[in-house]
Amino acid sequence: MAGHKDVLKAVRQLYSQNEWARAIFDRLADLKRSPLETPIERWVNLLGETTTVAIDCARQMQDAGCGTFVVGRRGSKSRFRWHYNAISLGRAASGATDELIDVDETAESEADDEAPTPASVAESPLTLTIPQAKEALARTLGVKPEQIEIIVKA
Repeated sequence: MAGHKDVLKAVRQLYSQNEWARAIFDRLADLKRSPLETPIERWVNLLGETTTVAIDCARQMQDAGCGTFVVGRRGSKSRFRWHYNAISLGRAASGATDELIDVDETAESEADDEAPTPASVAESPLTLTIPQAKEALARTLGVKPEQIEIIVKA
């Protein structure tokens, strides 16, 4: 794996030269929790482009040292496995920070954070406004809130 300084230089160059990579890095910087892997399908939705474009971005990010592009086989989906905390990569790419956090450093804290299980979410009554629901759904799907349309039929 490349050194932090090499990765930092490479992601900033990618950010400045590739609009699709810039969109991905900007999205990563806005995340609340850093994923260990990201399905390529999520980037297809985010970019509004073809799988080919998303895979090309994944390969460029791999070349930059951000992680590893994993080709889907036998029913598993193609995905990008991060070498660094994805949020720190997004922030570093834009120049907001010079710090890259290794993915291992975040794995423990993510394990400590108990995410609600689907059953507990379904059992708890939620009161959301439409904008809050759109934001939550957009985060889940990896798209922009403007791309979500909620229709209420009463």
